[in-house]
Amino acid sequence: MRSFGFEGPWAFRLVLTAVLLCAAAVPAFAEDVARVRAVYVETGPVIDGVLDDAVWQQAEVIDDFVQVLPVPGATPSQRTEVRLLRDDENLYVAFRAYEDSPEDIVAHRLERDEFFFFDDHVSISIDPFRDLLNGYFFMANPYGGRREVSFEGDLFEKEWDGIWYLQTRIDEQGWTVEIALPFRSISFDPERDDWGINFGRAMARNGEELRWQNPRPDQFMSDMVEAGILEGMKGAHQGIGLDMLPSLSLKRVDQPRIDRPDWEPSVVQDSRHYTRLEPSLDAFYKLTPSMTAALTVNTDFGETEVDVAQVNLTQYALFYPEKRDFFLQDSGIFEFAELNQSSLTLSSADPSVRANGLPFYSRRIGIQANGTEVGLLAGAKLTGRVGRFKVGFLDVETDPTIEVGRRNLGVMRIAANVLEESTVGLIATRGNPDGNDSDALVGADFMYRNGNFLPGRALTGTFWLQRSLNEEGGSDQWAYGGRIEYPNDHIKWSLGMRELQEDFDPKLGFANRVGIRQYEAGFRYRTRTDGTIRTFDSEVDALLVTDLSNRIQSFTAEVTPLGLSTARSGLASARYIQRFERVEEPFEISPGVVIPIGSYHFQQGLLALGGSPMRKFRPGFVLKGGRFYGGTLWSAQAGIEWRPTYRIFVRATYTENHVDLPQGNFITRLLEMRLDLHPSANLAWTNLIQYDNVSKVAGINSRLRWIPVEGREIFLVLNQALDARDGRLSNRRTEGIVKVGWLLRF
Repeated sequence: MRSFGFEGPWAFRLVLTAVLLCAAAVPAFAEDVARVRAVYVETGPVIDGVLDDAVWQQAEVIDDFVQVLPVPGATPSQRTEVRLLRDDENLYVAFRAYEDSPEDIVAHRLERDEFFFFDDHVSISIDPFRDLLNGYFFMANPYGGRREVSFEGDLFEKEWDGIWYLQTRIDEQGWTVEIALPFRSISFDPERDDWGINFGRAMARNGEELRWQNPRPDQFMSDMVEAGILEGMKGAHQGIGLDMLPSLSLKRVDQPRIDRPDWEPSVVQDSRHYTRLEPSLDAFYKLTPSMTAALTVNTDFGETEVDVAQVNLTQYALFYPEKRDFFLQDSGIFEFAELNQSSLTLSSADPSVRANGLPFYSRRIGIQANGTEVGLLAGAKLTGRVGRFKVGFLDVETDPTIEVGRRNLGVMRIAANVLEESTVGLIATRGNPDGNDSDALVGADFMYRNGNFLPGRALTGTFWLQRSLNEEGGSDQWAYGGRIEYPNDHIKWSLGMRELQEDFDPKLGFANRVGIRQYEAGFRYRTRTDGTIRTFDSEVDALLVTDLSNRIQSFTAEVTPLGLSTARSGLASARYIQRFERVEEPFEISPGVVIPIGSYHFQQGLLALGGSPMRKFRPGFVLKGGRFYGGTLWSAQAGIEWRPTYRIFVRATYTENHVDLPQGNFITRLLEMRLDLHPSANLAWTNLIQYDNVSKVAGINSRLRWIPVEGREIFLVLNQALDARDGRLSNRRTEGIVKVGWLLRF
């Protein structure tokens, strides 16, 4: 067996040495930390957006906000006040956002779970364990649009759906937000009296961003090292801590038999017509205020939004994000070494480059490689924190398929907080969703973070090691790597390396390219102003992949001499791209067009222009062209977004690639159209139409979501797939779903 040690390549030793030096550094913290107390009241205020409840007069007032942008530390142009109260069950927060000209308030969105960075908005971040690493982030805009996420360091669990209540009002003084955050919706230590907390506000019309603490533009609200302290939280109560979500789904599927002589046998479909009534249950029980046990039975994901279509012009598998709620809940705990969080902005590298080597990729459970869903009989999950440790256990039993029987799949993750802002952890997976082998994987990682490595500057680093333990695998099943980053606003750089040996195969992970060493480097220099053009960026990014004999397999370098962004977040940039690809096995890039074995050099250019997302109408355009596998590639993408009111959103994006090769010419086309209607913050009708001429499938996803009461949801979903070959439309599959979920809290 190949040994693992310091005999690895010199670049890996350099990264490892740098990370270990980082671990020896002692972070510096601000000595004078701002504090605020949540005054205890017997009865909280009525959540109606009107701050006229008498209890608000008992609260302390926070009004010493400062600018983050355009001038860090400067006095804001508008006054902001925040008040906090608590009772046994909830934390209450009130914002008064004063505005000299309320008619200038910018708010074009009402989508639930939308980030409102391009609207006027207010935000809160809390760190209930005061460990500087984990917490929750909430934001709201003037019309009551809301977003909530949980975070683990720099990783955001964007699909976390915690239950909280808010109402907003616009009046002659500006606008107000009134919030109730139930303690049973979050994890915390009931014996701890102090939490980390910070508040923010943004005014879109002038690009002004404010915070109570930490006015550093290169840090987000989740950077809790310099956040304030919220006192008076000891004794917060969660009740029994049991949430039960019974659901009932009615599904109708019509799939007519399609047997066309011009089709390959593999796409001929048999007829299927059925109606099913499926009950399911999700249950969550807080064993402690910081530890949650979850159980799902007969799980149905029919209401989940469909994947966005992609056209693959590479020789490697694509990467799709997870969208299913059960796997997204507390998913940050299972994140390993931030492997898919590379800071590189390579336009020619899809997310699969960054994700290559993930030990755990939850889409391997319940979704086959061809996108077919596999039912989940049951799943159990235990996630949370014990002292300075965070733990995650997941065990899922899947339905049998034609290829394999029922499979039991599991993952375990344990990590400990060290060095104030860093973690060291272990991961293990068990099971193979595509076979009956008893395959496994083990790994370890160290994630270093120092928010004040230099005064006002952060430094981060990761080091990780994995080994797959597969019955049919060979001896070279190791993977390892590291990365060091200086992720700051004015100067930003990163260096990274990873090696995936030839037999490395994470059965519950993602690896689309093994037997390689991958090196990456990036540098960005940014200048900020308080004028119309807010940022001037110059950037260089590079990615090098070799085989294990250090023979170059691929290389990409992108140079951005100048990128601009405006006060309203419009952008413009131009890039020069230099690429090299070695093809060692022929691959079909398009039907009938095969890229032969050989070495290929590309030189390409890219121009991107984008309008401001703060306006009702936003155009965007990307043009790319140059050499491509011995021929040429010209690619154009055009898109528009239109928000005639904050209740309506229209988007259309069209991408076309013209590829001229010695082996043949072809054109790919991808069309995406979206129409979203939002009568209220709790009622949304979203519609997505997609078509590409590679699969020649048009897909329609129409989804109505109504939340009559927080925690209770009703979905009406229509999925329609149409084959469009030779100008003929054929019904490939029709699926209608009605799903009702009703949360019961104890």
